Amino acid sequence: MLPDYPMTKAKFTQAIKSRIRGIQDQLTRPFSEAQRVIIHEGERTTITRADGSVDDDPPVMIASELTLTRDEICSSDLAGFLRKVDEMAVDMSRQAFGFHLGKIDKAVKEVGNVVDVGGHPLTPENVLELWEKIEVEFDEQGRPDLPTLMAHPSMAEKIKRVLQEFATNPVYVKRHAELIERKREEWRDRESARKLVG
Repeated sequence: MLPDYPMTKAKFTQAIKSRIRGIQDQLTRPFSEAQRVIIHEGERTTITRADGSVDDDPPVMIASELTLTRDEICSSDLAGFLRKVDEMAVDMSRQAFGFHLGKIDKAVKEVGNVVDVGGHPLTPENVLELWEKIEVEFDEQGRPDLPTLMAHPSMAEKIKRVLQEFATNPVYVKRHAELIERKREEWRDRESARKLVG
């Protein structure tokens, strides 16, 4: 019988898990920056929002498989094994990212927070319309915590140009400042109502 090295195996397993988590955190941003909740048991997750709406979902499995043949084990080195681990982490990251995007897509459609430009180029007006539809939080100093904008990589340069125009054109700078002030007042009203209830 071959000797068993439980401490070594545990350390190796922890190192592999950390490597996978690091890759997933990089590839699934900004979702990886959200608070995580471990659910140890149960068949469903239920979220009850402040407005009383309920989202009830079964858990979703995100999994990947790593298979090494006997020949691969004999002929490969640690770097070869880690390449396989990295491929598995990338596969799981793609699944998780797709799941999160699907949930967001469903949620924004349900509440009507979709800005459809109808195949036309994105404009600063569209950005204003988008920000008008979202709830903005502010810190204690009253600074806005604006959301992360996500887009397909093919749209990145177009969006950068629109945001540059949005930030430099005096008309849009003024309208953006007015929008932020309206959002700040909405936030103050929400905070006041929350404190009165609590």
